[in-house]
Amino acid sequence: YPAQLPDTLFTIVRRLRTGCGMVIAEVDFYNDIYTSSPRKWTNVERDYTAFRALSEYVSEPGSMLDYGCGNGHTLAFFWSQWPDTIYTGVDISDVALELTEKRVPGVYTFKELPGGEWDVIVIMGVAEHFKSPITELRYIGEHLSPSGYLYLEVPNCLVYSNNGYEGFRQTTSGSGQKEWHWRRDTWEQMIEEAGLEIVKSYSGS
Repeated sequence: YPAQLPDTLFTIVRRLRTGCGMVIAEVDFYNDIYTSSPRKWTNVERDYTAFRALSEYVSEPGSMLDYGCGNGHTLAFFWSQWPDTIYTGVDISDVALELTEKRVPGVYTFKELPGGEWDVIVIMGVAEHFKSPITELRYIGEHLSPSGYLYLEVPNCLVYSNNGYEGFRQTTSGSGQKEWHWRRDTWEQMIEEAGLEIVKSYSGS
């Protein structure tokens, strides 16, 4: 899978220390998207990139969480490679969770993050929509097992922004969602302020 991806920040992070809103959007917004386009945002190259990066640190974990799992495409890919892992998907969209349950055998699905810890957590194309990225990354990080790893993927929103200034605003392309338009170094600062240690950082093409 030769991954040809837009400029993107990929990071593998670890937990340093031991009720939040998920994204700034209406549930109906995502339900409508997944109803009209069930395969929305499915991308095997992104999934393979995440799997390849995590495989440098993990063989087959006991558990994995996809926070903002959408239609379950990432969980389905990982399940094809790690069939004995216990999978959990969290998303605000009921329609997305129904799609996830159809794609991933035995997956647990929730609209809010349940209690517990996971050996691997992935957050792909979601954190840029968080109301408070530091608060929510810290909250999610507290659900990472002490020896676990978190894979975070966020796009370089400034690339397709209508100006080069950092801030929170609606995108001018794609689905027109509101996102944090931050530079790489800003994201890295937010990750560290959330109490997470960056183990390795990648960049899309």
